[in-house]
Amino acid sequence: MSSTTDSYTTWDSYVASLVGSGKIAMAAIYGHDGGLWAKSEGLDLVAGEFEKISSGFEDPANLRMSGTYIGGTKFMTNQTDKSFIFAKYKSPSEENPNPNPNNFDCVMCAKTIHAIIIACVPDNGTQAGEARAVIQSIADHLIGLGY
Repeated sequence: MSSTTDSYTTWDSYVASLVGSGKIAMAAIYGHDGGLWAKSEGLDLVAGEFEKISSGFEDPANLRMSGTYIGGTKFMTNQTDKSFIFAKYKSPSEENPNPNPNNFDCVMCAKTIHAIIIACVPDNGTQAGEARAVIQSIADHLIGLGY
């Protein structure tokens, strides 16, 4: 499945739904092949970040050791399994300057049959469980549609 054969509007509507929930600040949907299907403006992954996330579903050891990165910002990977990754922002220290220009509290990634959803949760008091419910709802919907 690629964005060249699917409607951008449809994929954009899923990103808009995630962000419109008020529980997600920015989101993106990628195909398993790394092709971008839709994203929030300003959510730009640095080279290699998607590949590391994608491989982390099957082999989470690297994510657990070195963290999950979004746009160059490091998040400590707290939970991984075959379909979900949860990573919390690691505050900067003298030894590890870690800017967080978008003020994200955490990042959650959900894997479906053909897609990977990346969702950035704002540091505004949103509970991780609330954000996960929104992301999981979209992921379950896409799985139900064969994506």
